[in-house]
Amino acid sequence: MFLATTDFNNKIDDDLRIKITEDDEDITTAAIKYADDTLKNMLGERYNMTTELAKQGDARDGTLLDYALNLAVFRIYERMPDVDVPERVVKLYDDTLEDLNQINQGKNDR
Repeated sequence: MFLATTDFNNKIDDDLRIKITEDDEDITTAAIKYADDTLKNMLGERYNMTTELAKQGDARDGTLLDYALNLAVFRIYERMPDVDVPERVVKLYDDTLEDLNQINQGKNDR
């Protein structure tokens, strides 16, 4: 998978992620899969996402990594009541989807 569990430390405190997921790594893995699938579905017609998502470590594109993290972190927060989800998490998710839609439509070549 494109994301590693340690990547989440850039967006969400590890203790908080563990608390939200109740220390169930399957939940984190499902969030990572959701991010991978979303990127494949939204960008797959324009880019070779199989190749991009197979990259690891420093070989990964920083913008794509940021998109994947925004998607996965939001998915993890979906386990919380809406009032407990930080506004920045929702905004980053919405902005990511907007960017991906723009790229998919050929309006943004990030």
